[in-house]
Amino acid sequence: MREIKITILSKEDCHFCDVAKALFKQLKVEFNVNIEIIDINTPEGKTQAEKFGLGLLFLPGILINDHPFSYGRPSEKKLRKELMRLINE
Repeated sequence: MREIKITILSKEDCHFCDVAKALFKQLKVEFNVNIEIIDINTPEGKTQAEKFGLGLLFLPGILINDHPFSYGRPSEKKLRKELMRLINE
């Protein structure tokens, strides 16, 4: 199974960011994912948000293999479907 890179653009005191982190911690057990969390308030975080058009208002921003996937409250069903699709490529 190939490794899948997940990037979470996050910040402190962000409820949906905490939800995303917990969700990916759970999914990491099932899928071979490498998770990177980037604070949106850092220069790298701002660059990533601008580069992928994820904006700074709807956190977390989630990238899968360096491609924009979603922003705001994450959907476990949608994430599982995408991870399964990538694994079966």
